[in-house]
Amino acid sequence: GVMIAATKDNKRATILTIECFAGSYEGYKPQIDEIIASLKLAVATEKDAPDTTTQVTEAEPPSQTLDVRQGDGFTIGIPDNFSQENIGKAASALKSWSFLGKRRGDSYIKIEMFDAKGKELKKIVEDLKGSLPGASPAQKTTLSGKEAYVVNYSPSGQVKGKAYYAVNNNHLYRITINWFKGEEKDFLPVFDKSVASFKF
Repeated sequence: GVMIAATKDNKRATILTIECFAGSYEGYKPQIDEIIASLKLAVATEKDAPDTTTQVTEAEPPSQTLDVRQGDGFTIGIPDNFSQENIGKAASALKSWSFLGKRRGDSYIKIEMFDAKGKELKKIVEDLKGSLPGASPAQKTTLSGKEAYVVNYSPSGQVKGKAYYAVNNNHLYRITINWFKGEEKDFLPVFDKSVASFKF
């Protein structure tokens, strides 16, 4: 067989490989010579597209600028480079709103609305937090000036989360924030800022 490597412009190389078996090379040599003579060498052009297999562009972290979004009975500030996505809800939730950016699918803000059914807030929290892996005891806080509870939990080994609970007009609202541990400094401060902006 034969392998020919050639370049016309010292930017692109053309390699032609021809293999013949059982000693047949000489028998095919006229045709091989014709193939070699017809070969056109590649050249680089300014219009050549970039090699996308070696170019990686990372999506931006969450913006520090909040954009006010509205749901049933509430408003909340969300990083302005986040969009609303449907990532599911608890089976007992009446409605849900989820917001996330393009950088990480495991780092998001989700609001779910439940029927409070006249139950005491602490009892509802205890019932719901059982579905959160590694949930800590509920801590008292406030949300939009109302009594609330917050629970820290661990969705996975690399992701942390917080869930806030408050009742308004016979509906329980749960705000969940999840963030990747390795980028906590980029996600958690603005997510906390987002929760603080929540208003009934």
